[in-house]
Amino acid sequence: MIGPLESVLYRDGATMVERHGRRVAANFGARAGEEAACLKAVGIADRSDRTTLEVRGDVDAALLALATIGERAWSSYAGSERAVVRCEYEDTAACLTALGADARDATREYAAIAVVGPNAEALLGEADLPSAGVTLHETGLFWEILVPSALGPVVWDQLLEVGAPLDVACVGLDAIENLSASKRLRA
Repeated sequence: MIGPLESVLYRDGATMVERHGRRVAANFGARAGEEAACLKAVGIADRSDRTTLEVRGDVDAALLALATIGERAWSSYAGSERAVVRCEYEDTAACLTALGADARDATREYAAIAVVGPNAEALLGEADLPSAGVTLHETGLFWEILVPSALGPVVWDQLLEVGAPLDVACVGLDAIENLSASKRLRA
């Protein structure tokens, strides 16, 4: 599956690989340098490797049931009767089961951009994100922005432009996964 950010990822120097049937940016040159950028400033990464679920109806009950999944899923209200849930690809079936009949896979409808590092909140505060977007706090200094697929490349470019004074860097999934596993950016 070609993701909504693939054109800007190639343009910015990504080495693309396939994971779970989805094309993702493995790196933008050197994983160690990308990790350093996230530890020192802020990095942005395509997170199309994860699943996006949308819940409508009794959102509170569905999200309460999602607690059985633990840290493997996180969510954000996207209105009074709608929530967006993110989970790792391998946890998709468990998330759908926990959420029940009011949940559906909306992965293809969104571009998912991770914003990671000590300057992540500052970047999110400076960015003029579309009203159709949803910002989720994963944990620690890990954030995700979900925007309609068509807006993904525009938001990516905006984050790079607005984030220049904050030393923003393009970061591949290899660095993000290593940082997440090492818990160096988890609060």
